[in-house]
Amino acid sequence: MVDTEAQFAEQLMIDLITQGYSGNDLQEHFRKEVSQIRPTIKAMLADTKKPVVTEASKKLLTALEEGEQSAKEKGWMSADEIEDVISDSLSN
Repeated sequence: MVDTEAQFAEQLMIDLITQGYSGNDLQEHFRKEVSQIRPTIKAMLADTKKPVVTEASKKLLTALEEGEQSAKEKGWMSADEIEDVISDSLSN
């Protein structure tokens, strides 16, 4: 991430100079803009992760649902069903 920040900082300096900033104004604007690089990159990464996490969650849910259906087809009992059977047998 350090290389990326350095590249952004270099491009930022070029942009500010192109806009006509120099001396103290250049330094002030550069500091302000550089302080925003890391939060901006983090926000971009977070936005990128959202669809990935959503898709992974959907796939996991589908796999769990398919696994549950497969288990029922095999006649397996869920943990809740086993607990109910044990509770019933203990109360009789």
